[in-house]
Amino acid sequence: MKNIFITEKDGVLTVDINPVTNEDGFNSLCQYLKNEFDAEEIKRLEGPGDSIGYFMRNGESFKLIYDDFFGNSLESTTKGGHVLLREIAEDLEKRFSD
Repeated sequence: MKNIFITEKDGVLTVDINPVTNEDGFNSLCQYLKNEFDAEEIKRLEGPGDSIGYFMRNGESFKLIYDDFFGNSLESTTKGGHVLLREIAEDLEKRFSD
């Protein structure tokens, strides 16, 4: 069963992380990005039922989005971030497959 889904539309790459659906999972994913990919969290916006973490790694920016209806996803905010998000997606898929 595939756990991670990648879509690209209008130059934006989105990685849906199906096994991680709640806000606690958002916080765990933030920590995972910092620990495993040396990403720096630049800013976090939190509201009722949603959160967005803005990250930077090697000059490439991306965001982690939590929505209480859709769950957690990553989104590239730079064209070069697509390669990084695909790398993260591959690592997550391996982790969730074990």
